[in-house]
Amino acid sequence: MADEGQIPQRLAGVRLTAEQIALEGGAVAIRQGQRLGARHRDAGLAAASLGAGLALWHRGGGQRPPSAVAQAFWSAEFERPEGGQKLQARELAGKPLLLNFWATWCAPCVKEMPTLDALQVKLGGANFQVLAVSQDREGLKVDLPFVEKNGWKSIGLYVEPKARFAKDAALRGLPTTIILDQSGQEIGRLEGTIDWMAPKVTDALSRLIAKSPA
Repeated sequence: MADEGQIPQRLAGVRLTAEQIALEGGAVAIRQGQRLGARHRDAGLAAASLGAGLALWHRGGGQRPPSAVAQAFWSAEFERPEGGQKLQARELAGKPLLLNFWATWCAPCVKEMPTLDALQVKLGGANFQVLAVSQDREGLKVDLPFVEKNGWKSIGLYVEPKARFAKDAALRGLPTTIILDQSGQEIGRLEGTIDWMAPKVTDALSRLIAKSPA
């Protein structure tokens, strides 16, 4: 594996793949040099080689202007599984959020979904929430039966009909996970799959949640 150097990242919107990032003791080590081989794109190998890495970086204290991604998200609205009035993203303000973009036809997405569902059970609540944002064109019509069939009962399932936020977030593929802190800023992005229940991942998210107001 390539050598790791600890380099603080202070700019939102940086695209970091699962092969490039490892979380160690609360700091972020970014692999420099050549991209790792194709074998590391496999979810299991990637998680093992990174010590269950997480695309998460810290940007110092103080208030910062909202990033373009954050601005786009907080103006978005989503269809709820139960129907009725759409969920306004701003209703979720004040706590860290993990937004996972997925689709029923995306095999890697489906493979990691059980760990996201379990993550919501373990850490979800008033101070943290996992949202699965479907990219299926047919929306909830196909998503709801699929989720029920697979027994995912805890993760928040939503659809953005016009997909404006997905476009503004500049997704390059599925699955992609974006982490927003309690102030609504994008602080991390993972392109690819990972075991979200790996201890280093849950520990990192627990530290993020601990920083949120009670």
